[in-house]
Amino acid sequence: MSLGTYDDSAALRAAVAYAQEHGVVLIAAAGNDGLAQVTYPAAYEQVIAVAAVDARWTHAGFSNRGAAVDIAAPGVGIYAAGSDGSGSEAFSGTSAAVPCVSGALACVLSAEAALSAQDAMALLLAYSNDNGAAGADALYGEGVLAYDRVVEREQPGIYDAAAAGHAAQYEAVTAGYLPIQVSAQNRGTEPLPKLLLSVTLAGRETVFTFNDVQPGQVVADVISLDLELMQSGRTLLLESRVETPGIEDSKPGNETRRSVISMPVSTDTSGGD
Repeated sequence: MSLGTYDDSAALRAAVAYAQEHGVVLIAAAGNDGLAQVTYPAAYEQVIAVAAVDARWTHAGFSNRGAAVDIAAPGVGIYAAGSDGSGSEAFSGTSAAVPCVSGALACVLSAEAALSAQDAMALLLAYSNDNGAAGADALYGEGVLAYDRVVEREQPGIYDAAAAGHAAQYEAVTAGYLPIQVSAQNRGTEPLPKLLLSVTLAGRETVFTFNDVQPGQVVADVISLDLELMQSGRTLLLESRVETPGIEDSKPGNETRRSVISMPVSTDTSGGD
């Protein structure tokens, strides 16, 4: 659904309830105002709320966020049929992300006819790629749509370690230090006996070791950034990369992640008492 309002509506709520009672999976855009509030009907518990990411799988600045977000999907520069009925054009928005999710849902149902629509949607949520803060969060929900992982979920022999997310915890600044959570995910179908997560920031490398990482599992740790390094609006590049000693990655290309760390203008960096 490509519609949204910030006002709850008895009529809209009733329509959503009616659709759910009749086995319909409702998927709606989270909103395009960059606010910490998801629009209705996406905000209803019965509706799958979709946020948008760009080509680097990073949260799109216009995409609304909040606890109601269930999943994120590509929503920047998406090519679709032209509005004049001919050719194609690129458009952006959470309304561009919604068809990615509904299309993936249709593909799962087509390939696995025994599944209910609800069970198929549950698979898309469960096999999404974690991003941002480890686990479900307000930007990406359960993660970024990953149809390939659903299709390959029972295929043995897939080893796929990925650098997952970076999450600067601005609200937790203490004594002039900014905590930044870094994470990795096993996106394959086999356990990873050892996963090394190397993080480089401001010329300093930190290596975290995780053992026996199960398929789908997200592992995370925290580094601290001295805010003295962020004087005068300076930005810093944060890079993380994963390695699996002794195991060849079946799906190379997602082992490295880079983010630019900056301080929001309104953030109080005093760290309290």
